[in-house]
Amino acid sequence: MTLTPGQILQNRYRIDALLGQGGFGAVYRGWDFNLSQTVAIKENFDTSPEAQRQFQQEAILLAHVSHPNLPRVTDHFFVPGLGQYLVMDFIAGEDLQAILDRSGRPLPEAQVLPWITQVCAALEYLHTRTPPIIHRDIKPANIKLTPEGRAVLVDFGISKIYDPALKTTIGARAVTPPYSPPEQYGADSTDPRSDVYALGATLYTLITGQEPPESVTRIANNLSLTPPQQLLSSISPRVDAAIVRACDVSKTKRFQSVREFQVALTTATSQAPAPMSPAQRNRAMLIGGTVIGLLLIGGLIAGLAARSGQPEATPTVLAIITPTATTTPGATSTLRVTVTPVSTLPPTVTPLPSPTATPACPPVTGPFAAVWSEVQGTLGCATGRVVNGAVAQENFAGGSMFWREPIDTGQALVLFNSGAWQIFRHAPFVEGSPDFSCPAPDTPSQCPPTPQRGFGMMWCDISAIRQGLGQATTCEESYTSAMQNFERGFLLRSSNGAAYMFYNNGTWEIR
Repeated sequence: MTLTPGQILQNRYRIDALLGQGGFGAVYRGWDFNLSQTVAIKENFDTSPEAQRQFQQEAILLAHVSHPNLPRVTDHFFVPGLGQYLVMDFIAGEDLQAILDRSGRPLPEAQVLPWITQVCAALEYLHTRTPPIIHRDIKPANIKLTPEGRAVLVDFGISKIYDPALKTTIGARAVTPPYSPPEQYGADSTDPRSDVYALGATLYTLITGQEPPESVTRIANNLSLTPPQQLLSSISPRVDAAIVRACDVSKTKRFQSVREFQVALTTATSQAPAPMSPAQRNRAMLIGGTVIGLLLIGGLIAGLAARSGQPEATPTVLAIITPTATTTPGATSTLRVTVTPVSTLPPTVTPLPSPTATPACPPVTGPFAAVWSEVQGTLGCATGRVVNGAVAQENFAGGSMFWREPIDTGQALVLFNSGAWQIFRHAPFVEGSPDFSCPAPDTPSQCPPTPQRGFGMMWCDISAIRQGLGQATTCEESYTSAMQNFERGFLLRSSNGAAYMFYNNGTWEIR
């Protein structure tokens, strides 16, 4: 049964918003009155006696999980007629699926690997619990990136306890086709290698922009996984090979632990040179000795010439040394060295080509013509036309928040008085939704000083915004604004006519 905003559970938790829903349950953002903090509340729709027993067992185990890349489970309870509930840390930020969708292209390998490494650490921690915990639902949407850049593996909705003695997992099965290994469909038991497969498939999706084919489809049609490097040549051979092995449909051919997978992803492979045979070593020593001897003779000749008062010679190459191996039938090979003196001309300098003038940008017209003429060297050429749209703005002691109708979906642009700006995402964030008041006890209900609506939701839930901006100095205002993109940033006209310049390096200024 789906809960509604404002509903109170256990006389302690208020439901604020539905974050997501699936066949097994739902996840809500809520408020814990006892601890005065935002929480995530996971609802399990199955209320059968067996499900309650299993839920109780898993909840107690998860309550003892403590890792920086995992949310804490702080409470669990059962409400007759409604469902079973886990209360966890609310992780602010954006999930990797949303980041991939917003990018519109594969994410760079160098950007993704640190996130995956953090998830590896979280999984290694889970897999080494007693008994081990298998997550069983790893996918880009279940990895959140906090505003501080920390990757957190969320949604323990179908995580299961693995019994090594019985070689099975206790509880119901569930699958997400592109990321679930064959054993998760019921043909075999799941174990830590099942999470290795799902994490490999997740990395495949993030750096290629394509989901891998369903594992059971690959088996049914005898298909091999297309190596990531065939889809995108910039992917390194090391990462390509690690993903292919992690996503093998056979458990025995995969990495046997997430630790092995992490090492394969982060350790460069190298091949030692083959040892030389005795004959090769003798030949190398002969060539090296000959070269050294010739250099010493050349230096002695040059020194005698200088001492005799001769003019300084033009730089020359003393000799070209040509080693030639000859072999007589029935005898060992011999090496002859041919020394040919060669004079060289003085070195010459090749002049650099004349610089080519950079083509001038087409002139910018309209509301940004004057300011662009002052900063065109920094912003570069315009890459689009002026767009007019609704903008919401709220000012704070430490900066401002903006929401731009044509651009911002589930996100807001935040600029700080330090000179930095950043895009923050939050779900659900819909500007123009019903008023939201931060429930923290230290925040007055009125605005200012407490922001409300969509800005208030983000300010309340994301500590980087709240700590960086401080209290609101004005309430939210809406107006129609002009915006335009350039090669190295974009411009936005505020309600008072000032032009905000946002540069791609994360800095801003106003004129």
